[in-house]
Amino acid sequence: INVGETHQPYWHEGAGWSREESPCRPFDPANNEAERRRRQRACLEFADGVLAPVLRAFANANIMVCGDHGDAWGEDGLWEHGFHHHSVLEVPMLFRLSPRRPEATD
Repeated sequence: INVGETHQPYWHEGAGWSREESPCRPFDPANNEAERRRRQRACLEFADGVLAPVLRAFANANIMVCGDHGDAWGEDGLWEHGFHHHSVLEVPMLFRLSPRRPEATD
């Protein structure tokens, strides 16, 4: 599943702001970090709500969730993710091992 809401322009279905206006653009000195942070948090909460039923459906399975890349949010004056920078190489990952134990096969 590719969740695009957490990418610039940080918009999700039903968001209270325009998809056309982004709080940050690559190499733009007028980026609004506070607004970017607010919108991305709202997008993550939206994605959590969409992913929760999927994770529940696989409650007895091993699950791994990870990003395909990170984002630069002002590090070295850079914004976005379409370039090589250490911040873009930092990728979130979580995993959950199934609570079900395999049955003994004696």
